[in-house]
Amino acid sequence: MTRFSRTLPAIALALTFATNAFAAGDNWTADYEGAKQVAASKGKDILMDFTGSDWCPPCKRLQSMVFDSDTFKKGAPEHFVLLVLDFPRDKSKMKPKTIKQNDRLKEEYPIGGYPTIFLADAAGRPYYRAVGYPGTPADAYLSNLIAQKKVRVERDALFKKAAEAEGEARAKLLDEALSKLPKEVVGPFYLEQIEMIVKADAEGKLGLKDRYEKMLFDAQIAKRMAEIQKVAKEKSPAAAVKAIDEMVKELKPTGESLQQVLYIKGFFLYQTDKAASKQALQAALDAAPNSPSAPRLRATLTRAFPKEAPKEEKKEDAKKPEKE
Repeated sequence: MTRFSRTLPAIALALTFATNAFAAGDNWTADYEGAKQVAASKGKDILMDFTGSDWCPPCKRLQSMVFDSDTFKKGAPEHFVLLVLDFPRDKSKMKPKTIKQNDRLKEEYPIGGYPTIFLADAAGRPYYRAVGYPGTPADAYLSNLIAQKKVRVERDALFKKAAEAEGEARAKLLDEALSKLPKEVVGPFYLEQIEMIVKADAEGKLGLKDRYEKMLFDAQIAKRMAEIQKVAKEKSPAAAVKAIDEMVKELKPTGESLQQVLYIKGFFLYQTDKAASKQALQAALDAAPNSPSAPRLRATLTRAFPKEAPKEEKKEDAKKPEKE
């Protein structure tokens, strides 16, 4: 066998990979693992677009005003591997493998609505997050994304310094690195660094231990809630509610952590038991009445459970004489 003939299978494999990885068109891929491989081989970051292509108005505006522009098409691929993670209502044109992949990633990444944009390194660890589309022109939008790459550069430099440091010095460097990242991504994606901070500040002298231990706890809660979401989908909302009650009894979350758990419990209960749902949502509000999520909870309670007419008025109506 000649060297050329031995090389043919490798070339064919590479071409097949390239075709599959970028089947979404216009330099976009729908393959998460493929995007990470390309990013690693080319030394690029990943731009992840969680979108609802056929139903989400801001997603459609972002697509037409930015992603479809010549400015973005020419400039973005120089810096990023473009990954689209679509959640359309009509999934008839999507491969089952892609649907399964996207559902899994939806549980792993902290999506705050659609669209949610992440910039991530080649390992998939995000360092930038943006929710929605405010109407920014394509050139300004792309310039901002490119500028955000410095966050990853600074993060990596601080991680490198931390690896060479010990004790409190290491904790301070890691804290400085993580403080540059969106708080929503730290718990899910930087557990190793969090654990190192907790260990390095074991006596709490730096005031970091308690804060990062809470992040570890919240990450544990988030992982269990992702599993419970699967229970609801594969079994029933009632089974998910039971799993939530068992988790609360076991882990004993408080404050905002408990609030988020009870909010989801109320959502599941609403489908079968409105009274229990209202009770769970009210308990969620009481757990952290001044949290950022509290106004949304109050609005949910008002919309889902409008106040009943006072009983006194009902009694008076009942006593009104009939018309002659």
